[in-house]
Amino acid sequence: MELLFSFFDVLETTDNVMSDIQNVFAALSLIVLIPVWLFGYKLFKLWIAFTGFVMGGLLSSSITFASVGPSTGAAGIAVVVGILFGIFGAYIALKVYFLGVFLSVSLVTGLIALALTRGMIELSVIFGIILGIVAVYFVKPSIIISTGISGGSSVAGVIAGVFGLNIALQILLYPITIAFGIWFQFVTNKSKDKSTSTDITSANTKHETHENQDESHRHENIEKENNENKKPSKSETATHSRLAESSDSENLDKKDEKESSNIDDLTSSIESAINDLGTTLKSKLIELKEYIGYRLSKNSRKTNQILLGSLSVVVVVVLMFLLMIITDPGGAEEAPMVEDFSSQKDEREKEQEKTKSDKDQTDKDQSDEDESHEDQDELTSESNQDQDSSSSKIKLYSQDGGDSTTSPERYDSIQKAIEMAQSGDIIEISPGTYQENINLEGKDITISGLDPHNEEKVQKTVIDGGRTGPIVTASNGEDATIQGITITGGSGKNYEIGNLEYDVGGGILVKDGSTLLLENNIITGNIDGGIFAGPQSQLDIKNNSISNNSTERLGGAGIYAKDNTKLTITDSTITDNSTYSSGGGVFARDEVELSLINNTITKNYSGGDGGGVYSSSNHDVELRNNDISRNEGYFGAGIASYSDRQLTLVNNDINQNESLDIGGGILIDGSEAMIDSNTINENEAECSGGAIRADRAMVTIDGNEIIGNYARTGGGISIVNRSTGGGVTENEIRENDSVGVHVHNIKGLNIEGNDIIGQKRTGIYALNESDLKIEDNVISNNKTGLVLFHKTFSEITDNIIKDHEKTGILLDRESEADILSNEIIDNQDSGILYSPDSKANTEDNSFSGNVPEDVGEFVE
Repeated sequence: MELLFSFFDVLETTDNVMSDIQNVFAALSLIVLIPVWLFGYKLFKLWIAFTGFVMGGLLSSSITFASVGPSTGAAGIAVVVGILFGIFGAYIALKVYFLGVFLSVSLVTGLIALALTRGMIELSVIFGIILGIVAVYFVKPSIIISTGISGGSSVAGVIAGVFGLNIALQILLYPITIAFGIWFQFVTNKSKDKSTSTDITSANTKHETHENQDESHRHENIEKENNENKKPSKSETATHSRLAESSDSENLDKKDEKESSNIDDLTSSIESAINDLGTTLKSKLIELKEYIGYRLSKNSRKTNQILLGSLSVVVVVVLMFLLMIITDPGGAEEAPMVEDFSSQKDEREKEQEKTKSDKDQTDKDQSDEDESHEDQDELTSESNQDQDSSSSKIKLYSQDGGDSTTSPERYDSIQKAIEMAQSGDIIEISPGTYQENINLEGKDITISGLDPHNEEKVQKTVIDGGRTGPIVTASNGEDATIQGITITGGSGKNYEIGNLEYDVGGGILVKDGSTLLLENNIITGNIDGGIFAGPQSQLDIKNNSISNNSTERLGGAGIYAKDNTKLTITDSTITDNSTYSSGGGVFARDEVELSLINNTITKNYSGGDGGGVYSSSNHDVELRNNDISRNEGYFGAGIASYSDRQLTLVNNDINQNESLDIGGGILIDGSEAMIDSNTINENEAECSGGAIRADRAMVTIDGNEIIGNYARTGGGISIVNRSTGGGVTENEIRENDSVGVHVHNIKGLNIEGNDIIGQKRTGIYALNESDLKIEDNVISNNKTGLVLFHKTFSEITDNIIKDHEKTGILLDRESEADILSNEIIDNQDSGILYSPDSKANTEDNSFSGNVPEDVGEFVE
């Protein structure tokens, strides 16, 4: 149904555009519409091919665009695919003729129904399908009526628009054009439906003998029927009728002579003539009846199809008009079907009242605007009561409140105001759009919107770079502030990174020891990144909205920081940014000190690592109280960290992120990480680590909620590849698909105090020479409780292991375990099972309800 909505949206948009240029292209429109109106049936194969092309093209291009996504080149690919499949659709529509008939008629009548029902798509589709089915069985009448209605109404619409006809004339014009189109097509195509005996004889001598035989049989049947009914032949009918009527007349005359002597021979003659005429007409009607019956018997299927098809189309069209009235009960009252002078007068009075109301509203709006200007002037006056300044769109204030460093003149350019400013000055910008790119020129100044805390005014105070470079550049060691401004339309500046050149900093470019405070700004719609912070810089981002920015080759679509930069982001929203590289929302590398606190980082996309946040910094990284959700990336969709320093994740919501490989919520590679008190739910990874994937890392995962995540391996937590130490403690690990905690080749890991409940496969799965301690956990209602595989050793103590569909504890392939002081209850494929080459030391355990046994050895 989504494709149908998109299809009708395209049609509606096209119609709106055409209405704006209707007078210019009216003649061209009529050239296309008149053949539909008058020759729809004759040219129907053309319409079938066209419909197949449109339907095939729209469906294939929509599916292609949805599959490829909103990326560069996607539209071009969709167009090419649409054209190819459109040609294929046209071929199929012509080849499978009845399919083409169904598509063409259902499309045309569906659009008519859409107009009549005022946008009720579902009902319009149903009516289109009904008429398409009718058309398959009754092709010609359905085609003529549908093209007559669609073409006639379209021609009437063009004429009405060109000549500006009023409603009354339009009501007369539409049925006239529709009726004429249907009548004209039936008349011009009538000869093809007739099949008289003389036409067949003259056109094809091969059927002459059969035709004559049919005529002979018809006369024999008529004669036989007449003999059976004791009726005279046609040549004797008149004579017998006259004799009979004469006899009746004589009897009547005798009767009349008895009753009245005033009736004369003239009356008798008139009555005889009338009776004779009636008898003759009766005889002719009998002959006509026989002839029609004969013709219907010869060609009944085709004739019935025409009659039933015409009737069906008319009935459905009438139902569509009724549906229009039903779906808009007020329409009958609103439509001026018959307007008298009093109703016209009422309309004029309503129009006058509306005009007066509009004028009053305009006056009120003007008054409100004047009051707003007065309020703004008052604010300006209060702010400048000690200054001799005039009203100006861009104002320059000195820091100490004294006179401006220059005369208080109007500045039409922000850059001009910067050139006139000194360090410590404030440049205030009134709402408006400023088409320019500004450079702070090393000055410690503040550039501010009129009211940075008023979101509406921030939205209306716009610096638009027009894709001519970075909008704001700070590259000369300045310490500046930008606040209360919308920054959009920027593009990057060429910059060398790792012996390669990239365009960076489309919105804001900060580098070379500069410090910049960004507060209460909207940074949106920039290419080559929203913000770039380069070597030795300091960037403090507070309460900003950073959205819909993009990069291609370089990562960090929202924010990119590198080379000994300090980046602090608080109370900001970073959303809908996209890159083909890494770091859809935030990218930090090379000794960047990164701190993200209380931000919303959502719906960002990365073709590489870190859909939400990417860090390869060799400095400590901290993320607290953030919402990092619904981001997409190839590795580490929510957060991807590649570092040998400390990563701290505390009290974040990391939910519904999607990775195409590993680390749906969090990916940690080489870092020392503390993951504490976070909510990590409903993340997905195609391969491993739905919630968390730790690789060659030492991780402490404590007090988190990890629920409903998915991966083929380690739906909850996956700790792999020689990670050392750390622990998984006091977490709620529930209902993950497939494994709650997956451990591969790990030394010294402690899994303690967790609730590991309801995984679709295994609660804890440890393999490949791992060495771990599993203590004081509740492991229940998983498919299997705990599995040790391939030379894995574990101390399993003081756990509750119960209610599993299969085994409570399974040891396989030379694994060993000390299983001490556990409660092992109600497991359905034994409490403990071990392979012949594995060892299980079981002491002081409590067993109950395990089937078929508490402890047993299995053979593969």
